Amino acid sequence: MTSSRQFDFDIAVVGFGPVGAVAACLLGQQGRRVLVVERDREIFPMPRAIVLDDETMRLFRTMGLSEQIAPFVTPIRTVEFTDPLGSRLVGYDVPADVPKPNGVFPNYFFHQPSVDAVLRDAVGRLETVDVALATELVGLEQVDGGFEVTLTSGRDARRVVSARYVLGCDGARSTVRTLLGIPTRSLGYDRRWLVVDAESREGHDAGGRVSQICDPQRRATVIKAERAHLRWEFQLADDESSDDAVRPEFVWRLLEPWVSPDQAVLVRAAAYRFHSTFADRWCTGGVFLLGDAAHQMPPFMGQGMCTGLRDAANLCWKLGKVLDGLARPDLLETYAQERVPHARDMVEWSVEVGQLIDAFAAKVAGDGRPLEALNQSSGYGAGRELAAVEGAMFDRSANHRLVGRTAPFLGVPDGRSLDDLQARSFAIVRRSDAAGAQWTSRRLGPDVVEVAIPEDGWAELERLAGSPVGGALLVRPDRLVCAIGEPAELLARLGRWMPGAIRAPAEPETPTPKTKPPTKGEDHGQSNCPVP
Repeated sequence: MTSSRQFDFDIAVVGFGPVGAVAACLLGQQGRRVLVVERDREIFPMPRAIVLDDETMRLFRTMGLSEQIAPFVTPIRTVEFTDPLGSRLVGYDVPADVPKPNGVFPNYFFHQPSVDAVLRDAVGRLETVDVALATELVGLEQVDGGFEVTLTSGRDARRVVSARYVLGCDGARSTVRTLLGIPTRSLGYDRRWLVVDAESREGHDAGGRVSQICDPQRRATVIKAERAHLRWEFQLADDESSDDAVRPEFVWRLLEPWVSPDQAVLVRAAAYRFHSTFADRWCTGGVFLLGDAAHQMPPFMGQGMCTGLRDAANLCWKLGKVLDGLARPDLLETYAQERVPHARDMVEWSVEVGQLIDAFAAKVAGDGRPLEALNQSSGYGAGRELAAVEGAMFDRSANHRLVGRTAPFLGVPDGRSLDDLQARSFAIVRRSDAAGAQWTSRRLGPDVVEVAIPEDGWAELERLAGSPVGGALLVRPDRLVCAIGEPAELLARLGRWMPGAIRAPAEPETPTPKTKPPTKGEDHGQSNCPVP
């Protein structure tokens, strides 16, 4: 439903952790009027999340933040399961020439407080984004075409603002989720672990190693992360209290096989419950849950934060297209349709890795089964890959693995990339028919570009895709391939989803433009956004 009401903001983002900051940045770069609400004044000073994957690094690149984040990341080069003495049971050493379909190494360790600072600085430079720190959300009321958001920043400081949409990026104890009365359900993994971070006094090789120690007496994870950062995670016994577990004397007893107090400085020790939980609904009206507000998983795959950033990347371009009048509001229904099953697969995969650690520990304890008898399909280096995104926007008739996954990252001879040519638009990416052709691009409508790739570039695309590609690609603004086929068919398919994207006639082919100015349009109404 279209509303004539004027709102203070297009979008209110509740929570200014990595997911909220990325959402605010993506929306602010579109020129949206955004309010960010964060209960804390300062960035949390301790490292929590520790892994970024290649899709996340590519997202940071599209946001223009690669150079700022680069000093705080280290490639992960070894992932393994070991026995208590450190002998490898199974594992994987990532070769230097590993395929890089997203243009970077598959996974990285990172220092979260530093990356959080980069993200907040990027948001702070956006003129259309307001940030309210030390401010809490205390009320959320639906009004005609949007929401009234009640905020408090002190004992008496209370104000009400209005927004078309609200994004709940406020973590596992989400106030947004609570105000909406949305329950969560467990997927079966719930155990207490102790997380210990330390800084090496001597430094260590930046090898980027994660080892799952399959000890029958105490499961553990040992991580050599970025710079001199060391992390351990220890499963706690039922009779070990969380208060006792964080005492320095208890911690140093656990660390004794690896490091002593004269070799490292403790940064923190915190007891956590490693959960696998899911919100029953991810969106209602015009309110959306993202990140830990929607899903939580054990850390064995390092995908908790990455999954939340995928939520933001999926939703923010859709909000922009609806607000610009290029798409109908029902486009927003695809957020939950696409993200719920994909995130659930990642939660379940993370749980399966935890179960595999248990199975290896039982094997070490002598349960009699040969190592080969264990189901290792979820283990590191076993060949399992992220699930393809499913949903109504994806046409799988071409029967190619690229559909529902990110399009290969390709460099252009002039130093730019296919991502740069696409910018925030849809793209039809095709092989050039002309002999000796160069990279060219042209705009086919207000929100779609066509990029023609010469033969050598197409060969590289197919190498990264892992198999021949028998048609042009229709690539969404979040870089997911949603169909493969003839360009005219792809354009017609896009028009059915987003009539405004192709309403203008195609322009003659011209040299590739360096930038695409944002397109503004009328605001449209909200989606009911049912979860499938």
